[in-house]
Amino acid sequence: MTTCDRSQNLVPDLNGWCRDRACDPILDQDICCVPAAFCDGMQCLPGYVSKLNAAEIQCPNSICFPDSDRDLCCEQQGLCSDLPYTSADCATGTYFNFDALCQQKQCNNVTDLWTCCQPAMRCDLGLNCSHGYVEKPEYAETYCLAPDCNLLDHLLVCCDPAAPCSDITCGHGYYQLSDTYCSGTSCNETLDFDHCCLDSATCSTLADQSCPYGYWFDSPERCVRDPCVDSDRFPGDCCKPSEPCASLTCPHGSVYKTNYASLTCLLDVCNMTIDLDRCCDVAAHCDTLDCGHGYTPDPTANDTYCPATSCDINRDRDLCCEAAPLCATAFTCPHGFTPWPDTYCDGIFCDDTRDRDICCRPAMSCTALACPLNYVTRFDAYCDGISCDFTRDLNWCCERGMALMYYKFVPLDLRQSGYTVVQMSDFYIYNQQVEVDGFDQAVFYCDPCNTPVNGQEDPPNLGDGNGDTKWLDYTMNPFFVRIPSPQPIFSYSFVTGNDEPIRDPWLWQLWGSPNSVDWVILHEVSDPNHNLVPLERKTSTGQISIEVPCFSPMQVHISNAANITCEEGDLIRHNTNCTPVCEEGFTADLDSLLCQAGELTPALFACA
Repeated sequence: MTTCDRSQNLVPDLNGWCRDRACDPILDQDICCVPAAFCDGMQCLPGYVSKLNAAEIQCPNSICFPDSDRDLCCEQQGLCSDLPYTSADCATGTYFNFDALCQQKQCNNVTDLWTCCQPAMRCDLGLNCSHGYVEKPEYAETYCLAPDCNLLDHLLVCCDPAAPCSDITCGHGYYQLSDTYCSGTSCNETLDFDHCCLDSATCSTLADQSCPYGYWFDSPERCVRDPCVDSDRFPGDCCKPSEPCASLTCPHGSVYKTNYASLTCLLDVCNMTIDLDRCCDVAAHCDTLDCGHGYTPDPTANDTYCPATSCDINRDRDLCCEAAPLCATAFTCPHGFTPWPDTYCDGIFCDDTRDRDICCRPAMSCTALACPLNYVTRFDAYCDGISCDFTRDLNWCCERGMALMYYKFVPLDLRQSGYTVVQMSDFYIYNQQVEVDGFDQAVFYCDPCNTPVNGQEDPPNLGDGNGDTKWLDYTMNPFFVRIPSPQPIFSYSFVTGNDEPIRDPWLWQLWGSPNSVDWVILHEVSDPNHNLVPLERKTSTGQISIEVPCFSPMQVHISNAANITCEEGDLIRHNTNCTPVCEEGFTADLDSLLCQAGELTPALFACA
């Protein structure tokens, strides 16, 4: 039938019959054209469920076909794997089947959990622990996470590895069979010993009881297992090593034979009576050895023997001889002397009076070594030899420093900030912690001055070493010190005045100059939180270290440089920069040189 009115959802009745042998499209419409079937009358294929509105969906024919109309009428069921669960969420005795189907297209977290949790098999019903494994304590209450148990997947779910018999130390005289296990996950020596450990046979059961050199046959000893085999004899437990000759202490006057390392005693324990001649020779006496240069026979070695049948100078000198003390290490040459090489004191012990001229010679004074720029000669120092060597003695004789003749102390603020009357009892400058040479001739002065008109508190009081006198200035003017000759200083100190702590200098600068024209800051105290100045009266500050400045680079070493090579002048303060200055028309290749502890980095610049 092709004339059914499709607009009215009429379709040929696939189970109907026309009135005659041939259908008449007009006459048979009433019996052959029927409404199309609805989806709710069709059974969906496995894995599919009817759509929620299946009763409203018409198939294209009078019958809905599960295959051709599947997607029209049905939708796939959701997989349990879409749910956020595992077997841990299922009840005891069930497991979560990720491949199972939910009831509808979308899995429901509540209703489908129990659909997806399916019966699991209990361990005691479906799995026997294999060799080397034992049932878990809760074996009968443990389930395989599957409908059936299998060894591949569930052995460790139901069973624990049994402890190997090797966990038991069977001890001497017993042996263990391989691939044997204790009755539990850990071995119990009381319960498992007889199962794991078997008695070994004794060596006395062997027919051949001979042993090679260096071994002895121990009849009561047990073999590795039962019965004994020839390999248990040697190498094995039945032939025991004889004790080596090295275990025998050769008596005084005897030494081991030269090949003693390969010699053994006769039995398991060395015996002096039977093994002495086997292991030891007569030793040579120390009095047969000539001690040689720098050594003398040890007066305590009258009964001392060399460790061989003859003495050897290279081997036995320290044993038989006493080293004569080496002057260079055992004798301390006095100040101004240096050791002679390869000389020894005239006796077992050095004597300061007897051995000075043997061990020492006059050293060259460091004044013979010309210290380079920005270095000064160390006070009362000597070169490490009878002559000075620049490479060897530079750091010994010279140190970073600058020999200056003029010094200036500039008060910046007082203990009571804003107060202007400054005072000080004494002032000192030091070279290597010792007052500079001629300090008692130093001249103290001020310019300008604002000291009392009575002349009793002027700068010279700073150099008299008397705590009862002092210098006082009403307007914090600086004071100056001129020493007799240019000398380096490395520290300074001052003594507080006799009264009024508010007058103590608290912030200050110390300047230095070679000529009273060019000045450089040697030290500055700018942090008011210091504790350098004691509150006690007529009390010293202790030595305060200065910062070593630098000379500007010498013009003679820099072509086309200005007469004064640094924009800052000839003297550069520590931790500040020198700005290079070239002659007009030339430019320096560096922006600055840094002064650090008396050394410019880099040392020079170029003008191009």
